[in-house]
Amino acid sequence: MRGQIGDEWMKLVMKKYPGTKWADLAAFSRLDNKLCGEWQGLPKCPENESDMYEKYVREHPQSPKAAEALYEAAWRQGALVDIYKERHEDAKADSARAKAVAP
Repeated sequence: MRGQIGDEWMKLVMKKYPGTKWADLAAFSRLDNKLCGEWQGLPKCPENESDMYEKYVREHPQSPKAAEALYEAAWRQGALVDIYKERHEDAKADSARAKAVAP
């Protein structure tokens, strides 16, 4: 239902200005195209999205969006706690909780 970010334009910015704030922001914008539209109460989407945001922070540690990406990853881990509890997967819920609050 959401519009897609112009991926080809973001790739061009990343190619023309590598290692800059603008390339970092373009890479963050591209993440929006990879988000699931509807989780449907399943853990696969929030797991993948959390991993995607964590990978972004590893690859772009100086990005102005690094803190926001960490927040997004932690928020999805928090959602996973509820999803796992609903599915009676307590060990996974505890793991997601620990990951959500880890520094």
